Amino acid sequence: MRILLVSLIVLSFLSCNNSGDEDNKPNLANDSILLDSLVMGADYANDIYYNLKNGDETVVPRNNWDIGFKTNVRSSSIIINSTSGINLWEYPVEDTTKWNTLDTAGLKNTWHALVSSDTTWSLSAFEANQKGHPDYGWGEYNSITHDVNGNSLFVIQLQDGSYKKIIIKKREASTNTYYFKYGNLDGSSTLEKTVKCSDYPKKNFVYYSMSLNKLVDREPDMDKWDLLLTRYIAMIPMGPGAPVPYPVVGFLQNEGVLVAKMSGDTASNNYSASVFKTGMNTIGYNWKKQVSQTSTDYIITPDTYYFIKTKDNSTVKLLFKKFESSPKSKVVFERKILK
Repeated sequence: MRILLVSLIVLSFLSCNNSGDEDNKPNLANDSILLDSLVMGADYANDIYYNLKNGDETVVPRNNWDIGFKTNVRSSSIIINSTSGINLWEYPVEDTTKWNTLDTAGLKNTWHALVSSDTTWSLSAFEANQKGHPDYGWGEYNSITHDVNGNSLFVIQLQDGSYKKIIIKKREASTNTYYFKYGNLDGSSTLEKTVKCSDYPKKNFVYYSMSLNKLVDREPDMDKWDLLLTRYIAMIPMGPGAPVPYPVVGFLQNEGVLVAKMSGDTASNNYSASVFKTGMNTIGYNWKKQVSQTSTDYIITPDTYYFIKTKDNSTVKLLFKKFESSPKSKVVFERKILK
């Protein structure tokens, strides 16, 4: 009788812990397949950082930041939130002393708009006009102090449509600290700010909202995610000319994550001959195709799958099944841990 009572208690405990647990994502055993999905929300409102091994996801509003500073001590990258209405131009006269006499005539007609690279996290919009070492676009490297000292003046358009002028004054190497200032075009409401990247050693970027004048902690620790589902600017061929920047929805891979794209037998788990790439857009956006220019329906590129080597040395196979652009902006896929 006592054994029966204990068994009933255990069964009751297990039942209580399994009920209502649909949102908890189990770890995958080798060779098991899990059908999973990520939902960005209407109009792709959210970014989703995703861990391929355990299925953990971090969902953050895509529009809660304006610029982001890369924390790596060997980087001077400062990205912009292009798909949330942020636009950046470099003042044609490379001279920060023009702060008080900035003339924005020809801003949208003759100034060159700057965008971050869609292939690497290490070439940002603020660096887009770089001429090569020691010129890093927004500043010049000092071989003695190892600082990067600002030498350029920029105009940035914020999400509300307003314009600011901004100078990245310096990235101090010894403390891994950025110093910058920004204000209205007429010089009013000028603020001097610092971002100490060494305070965020586990992050890839430190984000900043110029509309709220504060730092934003939005991404998980760099070892906690593999892929970022987001809306980003890609360089798209549009005819015989050079590729043009265009907003797309897709996956960008974390630094240290390797991806091999394969076509053919989607049942195959053999990746021994695969070529793994570091480019952050190896998955990108073209695993789906729009039915027509006027349609919101998409079809999945057939017989295409991805082998992904994660930051914890696992190998995961990814196969996309469905993409719903409206109303949820939902991606459905299979993932299978091979190693």
